[in-house]
Amino acid sequence: MPFPNHPLHHGRHTRAVSWGDVYWFDFGRPLSNQYTVARARPALVLSDCRRVLRRTVTVTPLSGLEHRKSSYSFHVPVSAADYPALDKDSMVKIDQLYCVNRDDLIDEHYITTFTPRTMRVVYAQLVSVLYFQGVQSTI
Repeated sequence: MPFPNHPLHHGRHTRAVSWGDVYWFDFGRPLSNQYTVARARPALVLSDCRRVLRRTVTVTPLSGLEHRKSSYSFHVPVSAADYPALDKDSMVKIDQLYCVNRDDLIDEHYITTFTPRTMRVVYAQLVSVLYFQGVQSTI
């Protein structure tokens, strides 16, 4: 699933960006020698766009499952069999959260929408990563 050849800010915004949507997003380029997700890759929308600032959305990147380390339980695997629009088995990198401009998520970059079942697993790991003791997901 290569990054679409369509520039940011020049696409359509006819579909509402929603919780659970996956879009291509360009995370930019590294600013230093540190490991980063900087480049174009799928991004999962975590925030409910009706409950945050109009133009702001929280996303987390996806990466190929082949990069998953067994000790990283907070990387949530997602099967390409469950989501055929993903060209390979992937993982949600729930430990890396970004706040981005919703206008950067254009129709032409939309990939798929994760089911509430998948999102429950993602949110369970988010609660774990943020170390909210005693908080349970109500999704």
